[in-house]
Amino acid sequence: SGSAYTVCRLPKTKANYSAYNYGYPTSQASINLGQYTIFNFWKDYISFQQAKTSWDNAKIGQKEWERSTRNQVIGGFYRYRTDQEKVDAAKRSLDISAAIAELIKARVRIGQATEEDVNSSQVDLLNAKNAYSELVQSVKNDLWALNQLLGDPIDTPYRLEGSLKFVAILINVAEALK
Repeated sequence: SGSAYTVCRLPKTKANYSAYNYGYPTSQASINLGQYTIFNFWKDYISFQQAKTSWDNAKIGQKEWERSTRNQVIGGFYRYRTDQEKVDAAKRSLDISAAIAELIKARVRIGQATEEDVNSSQVDLLNAKNAYSELVQSVKNDLWALNQLLGDPIDTPYRLEGSLKFVAILINVAEALK
């Protein structure tokens, strides 16, 4: 049951003026049994199968996205770590090249080296500096790519500890091709 209230009336009609300003109780009873189709030529079943296939494909797509993202993060980590080790090696090479250049300059003063040796050592030193600066930039790019993959702010530093360990996979050619 409920209470009805008249909010307006149509002009020139015989409306119940006594109920115009007041709510009045109303009652209603109903039953709805629905509408069913005995057989619709497999349309419902086909729709169900299509929805189930779409759901299964979406689950497969989600797993593939997760696998792809995981592989990208692992690859980004290894690139970053490998380039960090390359920077360390390039820094050692730069230090050695600088020491050799100073040694050759000292040897020129005592007459044991020529200007050609000095020029060669300077070229080696400049090459070492170029390689070092390129690797430093490469490490920055790897860091930015890893930040982007992980959703961290750009230039968020990561302290990667330990060394990269690679385990040899011992398989024969037939297994590799398989």
